[in-house]
Amino acid sequence: MSQEMELLALVGRIYDAALDPGIWPDVLKQAAALVDAPSSVLAFQDFDGQELSFVDSVGRDPSYWKSYNEHFFFVSPYVRMMKDSGERCYATQDLLSDAELVRTEYYNDWLQPQDIHYHAGAVVLRTARAAGLVEFQVGKGHGPFPPGALRIIGLLAPHYKRAIAIGRTLGTLRGVRTAVLDTLARMDVGVILLDERGRPAYLNPAAEGLAGALLGLQVSAQGLRAQDAAEDAQLQRLIASSLSTAWGQGEVAGGSLLLRRAGREPPVIVAVSPLGEGRLQGALPQGRIRAVVFLSRRAAPPGLEGMFRTLFGLTAAEARVAMALVDGDNAGQIAERLRVGRETVRTQTKAVYGKTGVKRQGQFIKLALSSPAPAEPLDPQ
Repeated sequence: MSQEMELLALVGRIYDAALDPGIWPDVLKQAAALVDAPSSVLAFQDFDGQELSFVDSVGRDPSYWKSYNEHFFFVSPYVRMMKDSGERCYATQDLLSDAELVRTEYYNDWLQPQDIHYHAGAVVLRTARAAGLVEFQVGKGHGPFPPGALRIIGLLAPHYKRAIAIGRTLGTLRGVRTAVLDTLARMDVGVILLDERGRPAYLNPAAEGLAGALLGLQVSAQGLRAQDAAEDAQLQRLIASSLSTAWGQGEVAGGSLLLRRAGREPPVIVAVSPLGEGRLQGALPQGRIRAVVFLSRRAAPPGLEGMFRTLFGLTAAEARVAMALVDGDNAGQIAERLRVGRETVRTQTKAVYGKTGVKRQGQFIKLALSSPAPAEPLDPQ
């Protein structure tokens, strides 16, 4: 399976976990395998309560978390950094040198006994009082996380954020029809609820906008169809397997695919998940809701320029050229857009390709479109 297919499969599982928290351990295991890490954690760091609470963790001895909350929270050199940080990707080798780390009590008495030396992850939720993070850990023998692993973490971070937001929201609002519909209407990710026959019972405004602008996806009273025959066959299999699982007749927990659009329009991720008894039932009058479809535009997000600088070490000027490349501009158009010479554009383009490991503009655009637009910040309350 190609890395893109592995990432798409994991995106689908992340959205499944938004609906069924019991899936998080499987998600964390898959994510850890993609970045070659033996352990991972999805947790909330409460700065006021001075403790770490978990969604889930894999590959770690849970007994260590008790000592972390009782003592090592207060001596960790990373807690202050997280408290002062916004939503971002990070690698601890960039935050603290090995020479500084190995002199700390935190390292010698807490990290080293667990064979942990390097961390990499993403702050996917930030409020005034807490930070939600997904993090991966490796031993000293593994070495620092390579750029490819950091890229994967960065690409998946917006999906973790959306899944957490959706899970928190639906977890408190299931069965309350007005509140559910109001919440779905305000989500920036497209949501389509399907009845027991796979017919759309509800589309939130984001889904209506995407389906209307997405020539490759048709939504009718009879169901969802992709214009491309191969993509439609995959979509129908995902819907059918999700409905079968929702009825207790299957074990496949949905999945995801990429719908490509004509011209320079960015593709869209379609993730399908089953909904069992008790999940949003009664929220709508049009029969029982048995599956949910998420639509996520894979456009170049506002934060993409910063992501390129963080993950690939682009300079500010190179990042501006990178954004123009994502928009499909050629060297002449970029020179005019940025008011610089063509030779400067060529030099900076060569640097962008070299640092990101691609050779052509098409490959670079594909890399950029692997990151969907970040969701809106969650209500700090």
